Amino acid sequence: MKYLWIFVTFFIFNYSKAATYTVTTGTDGLATDVGRMRWAITQANNSNGVADVINFGGTFTGAIQGVMPTLTDNAGVLINGWSKAGSSPNTNPIGSPSNAVYVIQFQDPMASGGNGLYFNSSNNTIQGCVING
Repeated sequence: MKYLWIFVTFFIFNYSKAATYTVTTGTDGLATDVGRMRWAITQANNSNGVADVINFGGTFTGAIQGVMPTLTDNAGVLINGWSKAGSSPNTNPIGSPSNAVYVIQFQDPMASGGNGLYFNSSNNTIQGCVING
């Protein structure tokens, strides 16, 4: 029982350190421009060793544009497209057509000569996003 308590305490302690960064515009910008995807990835990388979440908010619709920085934090990042208002995951049973609604799109980063989303780390999850290109 002593080991279980230590594990639960460790898990809760690590989870409580996780940060959430919210992207509020689809246009590219500097790593210091709060609300842009480049800023959110940079912040997640700077919190090395802590799993982070990138959510989407604001009034923008459409695509995230530009070549993004490489994700490097092995604690992982959840890029949560389902957090954007108007999006929803599939609720139909397996074998039925999907009724998912995708609002967040990463738009043709190869046209800019880059790799789009690039991961040099493990434990990352992308959900509720479309990647075109």
